[in-house]
This record gives sequence, C-alpha cells and structure tokens, in this order.
Amino acid sequence: MSFILFLRQLGLSLAEIKAILTSDYSEQTLLLNKKQALQEEIARLQALEQTIDDQLQQVNQQDTLQVDQPIHLRVLQRLPFAQDFDLSVVETIDWQPDWMLRQLYYVINETDYAICMATPAVSDYQIDAGCYVTTTIEAASGAEFDSALAAITTHQTLPLIGIEMRGTFLSPGKHLAVKILGNRKE
Repeated sequence: MSFILFLRQLGLSLAEIKAILTSDYSEQTLLLNKKQALQEEIARLQALEQTIDDQLQQVNQQDTLQVDQPIHLRVLQRLPFAQDFDLSVVETIDWQPDWMLRQLYYVINETDYAICMATPAVSDYQIDAGCYVTTTIEAASGAEFDSALAAITTHQTLPLIGIEMRGTFLSPGKHLAVKILGNRKE
C-alpha cells in the first residue's frame, strides 16, 4: 500500500499504477524517469520565474541593469546590419526547447549583428558581472529603431549589446523594445 501511495505522490494516475503493478516494470527505471521529468520541470519553472522577474524589472523601467554573474552568449545567427530580424530568420535558427522563455541578446557590430542566447559555458561573447547603465529603444519600425540606435552609437563604441525586452509581448500593439547596455557603473 505504501508503494501505491508513493506512486500517487509522484503524480501517477491509477491506470499508470495498475500498469506498473501488473508488469515487470523496473522500480529504478520508474524513479530515474520521474527524477528526469522533475528536473526538466524545475528548469522550466526557473526559466518562467526569470521571465517574470524580467517583466517586473521592465515594468519599473529601471535605467540600470544589475548582472550578478557573467552571462555567456552563444551566437544563433549572424546577419548583415541592413537585414531586419523577421520570420525568415526565425525559421533558420536552431532555437532548442522552450525558446519563448529564453532571453534574446543582440551583439551589434559595425557591419553586422549577432542574435544570441545565454549558455552556461564560455562561448562567443560575454557580459561581465556589474551594474550597467542602459538605454531603452522602443520603435514601431525597423527604420525608427535604426535611427534611435544611430543616436546611441554616437556616444558609445561598438560592439553594443542589446537585450530584447520580453515585456513587449505583454503590451498591446506591435513594437520592438531593446535595452542597450552602456558602461558599467563603478
């Protein structure tokens, strides 16, 4: 009876428990599979929690960004600066699972820009830990975004790192919002 209660605690249905009890199913296999499923759910919930934290920070419209530990960025796609990021680009990128919960970063160079995602390992670019001054660009069109970016580049050197503001998918209307990292505050 305690084994059945344990299986119910794991979230198995009565039909699944019956199938386990009437077969040669390995208890070790069951536990390893359930542990992996739990780890995946924990990672998904942590990513969702980070998304909510990002939303709250964006709602507060802070003009600084605190980076507690270095963020390693892996390039997903590199595009000429003149090319807009649109659906044709989206289709060619290997997003991996849960891409909607992942933060997109843009590394803007003189002639091109890289679309990046954070990765746990040292990769193509890195955002060092620290507190950064930020400038938010919100634009309704690519031309409007390019104009605002040009104004920023007169005061800052390239490459620039932009962080897509995920709060825009909660806002009505179609617009692009990117937080551009400036200098670290000392």
